[in-house]
Amino acid sequence: MSKKKKKYYYNEKNNYYKKNNNTNKTKKILDGVDLISKEENNLNEEVLQDVKPLNIEEVKQEEPKENLNTDLSKNKNKTVNDHIQSFVSILFTIIIFIALILLIFVLYNNYLKEDKNLECDTATVCQDYIKKDYGLKEEDVLNFIKDSRSFLYNIYQIDTNNLKNNDLIQFATYYIWGLEGDYILCEEEEENCLVSKKEISFSDLKTAFKKYLNIDNLNITFNSNFQENDRVRLFLRDDTVVLTFSEFSYQTLKHDVVDVRIDSDEVTVIFALSKRFDETNYSYTGSKKMILKYVDNRFVIQEITTNLLSS
Repeated sequence: MSKKKKKYYYNEKNNYYKKNNNTNKTKKILDGVDLISKEENNLNEEVLQDVKPLNIEEVKQEEPKENLNTDLSKNKNKTVNDHIQSFVSILFTIIIFIALILLIFVLYNNYLKEDKNLECDTATVCQDYIKKDYGLKEEDVLNFIKDSRSFLYNIYQIDTNNLKNNDLIQFATYYIWGLEGDYILCEEEEENCLVSKKEISFSDLKTAFKKYLNIDNLNITFNSNFQENDRVRLFLRDDTVVLTFSEFSYQTLKHDVVDVRIDSDEVTVIFALSKRFDETNYSYTGSKKMILKYVDNRFVIQEITTNLLSS
């Protein structure tokens, strides 16, 4: 005996499903909804209690509040990270672009650009480079001039890049002249000696040339052809350099420092020269320019030039 399938139909008015016990009754269907007679609507209350209406609101379940906040925080952090990565990428792209422009500029100036003017203005070029600071002060220059005035004031022209024997004789003469110590009287039988003299060993003279002119190997020829009316003579006797004088008066020009220019290890000094014409008054006679180089913690003479007014 086969079991008959239980059939249910939907009651639109009372919102429940009803078991169809009368399978022989004919049903009318309209738009997919069973139409039944009024008699069939009179269901007893027990059936109504067994079948409850479907409440759609109860099906909805709210997500936990903590999970929702966590998801929002993750999304927010992800958005911030995306913005940071975008900014870093843009910044890195800009840096690379600027670096490429600089590289092209350097390559163009060094290798591609034609040099229309082959002559180089060294004064301008040197300004583009960082120079070593020797810490020189004007006071250091003035102290050097004061200690060396015996020969600095008497030398009018010299260029260490083009030294002649006469320049060496001139420097040796005024250097020995300014040495400390008294003059020594010449002996009557002393050859080539005039009235008084000062002496220095040749090795000490070489040291002076190294100190003030930066000359390592001194190659100087002393004069041996003297005249009767000589007032000053310089000669070499054995290993001693002798500077001898006759009786005469001598006066150097007055040197007033008007400008000291310090450019790294090079120093330029400008003097105003004047000559005394009575006990207290001087008259301007010209100017002197001296260029010094700072080498091994000392000043070395590079060049001296003098411009005197025509009398």
